[in-house]
Amino acid sequence: MDGDPTEGALIVSALKGGLIPEKEKNVYKQMAILPFESERGFMATLHWNGNDRKRLIFIKGAPEKVLDLCTGCLVAEGLRAEAIFQTADRFAKEGMRVLAMAYREAPETMEELNENNVRGSYILAGIQGMIDPPRPEVINAIKGCRQAGIRVVMITGDHPTTAMAIGKMLNISHDTSKA
Repeated sequence: MDGDPTEGALIVSALKGGLIPEKEKNVYKQMAILPFESERGFMATLHWNGNDRKRLIFIKGAPEKVLDLCTGCLVAEGLRAEAIFQTADRFAKEGMRVLAMAYREAPETMEELNENNVRGSYILAGIQGMIDPPRPEVINAIKGCRQAGIRVVMITGDHPTTAMAIGKMLNISHDTSKA
């Protein structure tokens, strides 16, 4: 598998859902990519669908950033953002990394992606929660640090709710309002 652990988890999920990644890659040939940047909160890819003879942009990223770009939902009548945010929040409270995925058609002349042409009205395809539980050796290392008088902190790029849930699992969370 190519990519980072998150990409690997998404591929495993696709396989469990009955998709065949190699077949999908043949149908949706990737033409361009706009890499993830934390300021933007999502990444995007431009694809050519030879079967339908259309260009499509797929995005994935933080639910709040992706939903800002969506005007519809693949499986529901209209976009019920509040229900989606509640589900994403529930996943995050369980320590999951949550991603939203969406797509839209692109002009047939589009060849590349940039900050300007990636904006538009997307259809939300769904959200996914993935968990990567702390390894037992991490828990033991934290105990060792505490016994040695070392204050343990966690630095992460995860959503704050996810970070708090993981902090609780590791017994390193605290009330940030006192910080």
